[in-house]
Amino acid sequence: MKVTVFGTTNCAFCKVEKQWLDSKGVEYKYINIDEDESAKAFLEETLDIQAVPVTTIEKSEGTITHVIHGFDRKKLTEALGLDK
Repeated sequence: MKVTVFGTTNCAFCKVEKQWLDSKGVEYKYINIDEDESAKAFLEETLDIQAVPVTTIEKSEGTITHVIHGFDRKKLTEALGLDK
């Protein structure tokens, strides 16, 4: 499973989500869209999302199975299988 969190430098919810994922032992890649124009374009053009945090989860390589907009503990818990 590949987890990616897209955020910005001044996003408080992004910081809280990263802390929460760390506390659950979830490995993830963090991409700051203030510093990565291609990631920002991916969010805006491919996912049609303009606010962060955005978390994508790939269960198999290259196939995004979940897109979670905002820091939503319930959706993250379910998508990551932490409720089992």
